[in-house]
Amino acid sequence: ILNDDKTLDGINIYGYLEKDIVPIKIADIFNITIEDEKTIAYVNSKKYQIKYRLYQLEQMLPENFLQINKSCIINLSHIKRFNSSWSAMLMVEMKNGYTDYVSRRQIKNVKRRMGL
Repeated sequence: ILNDDKTLDGINIYGYLEKDIVPIKIADIFNITIEDEKTIAYVNSKKYQIKYRLYQLEQMLPENFLQINKSCIINLSHIKRFNSSWSAMLMVEMKNGYTDYVSRRQIKNVKRRMGL
């Protein structure tokens, strides 16, 4: 996929690391979240700012990416584990240590995609 602003080409997504614009391999992205109204991609311990909104990324990223709540998309390849709490909430832990809850709205879709 090549967009007019060349920020996603099917293999790489381009993000900002401080003042540098750098290519990020899509497969290396653990998760993409919204922080302080900015879209942030986590790659291991590094955080890159991306100039897309989550709904745009969800349409452009490959099938192994899944939105788990209104502010987070995860890469299914980098899941460490799911943990279900007493409140019937499902929490995902990524291999880089990032944790987040799956929203009630997304839980059915997540379980279906994970074969649970």
